[in-house]
Amino acid sequence: MNMVESVRTVFARSLQLSGRASRSEFWWFTLFSILAAILAGLVEYGIGLDWWIEMGSHPLSYIATGPLTLICVLALLIPSITVTVRRLHDRNVTGWVAIILLLQYLPMSDVTTAQSLGFIGIAAMALNLILLIYLIGRGSEGPNRYGPDPLAPPSQADIFA
Repeated sequence: MNMVESVRTVFARSLQLSGRASRSEFWWFTLFSILAAILAGLVEYGIGLDWWIEMGSHPLSYIATGPLTLICVLALLIPSITVTVRRLHDRNVTGWVAIILLLQYLPMSDVTTAQSLGFIGIAAMALNLILLIYLIGRGSEGPNRYGPDPLAPPSQADIFA
């Protein structure tokens, strides 16, 4: 699956939490999302629409954002969640594990040092790392409780149905 096929598939199934997503579908869409956000940010910067938001007391703890980036992130939010859930299904893991991604948005006072992160911040980072390892791994071969293998060739019955 190439990037164009992946993006089309993810948007076509953007409200579907059932089924499975292959690694290529997930990672091509992730790359597309990152590139779209970068492009939106560059356009905002170029036309002067960027906002600087302070994320902590460190001089480098500012984030640039703007209306185009916000629209881009909101447009990609639901499809990103659903493809993550389907990717976890491909690993034969419940989609509820994707809630781990929300932990990174817990409020932290200052994210400049590990000491200031506190236990919740460090736990969130560790859980996100574990989730990343799950998302990188190969899916379970053959059908599992979430559906057929997305990499399996279609059977004769599916072709002539």
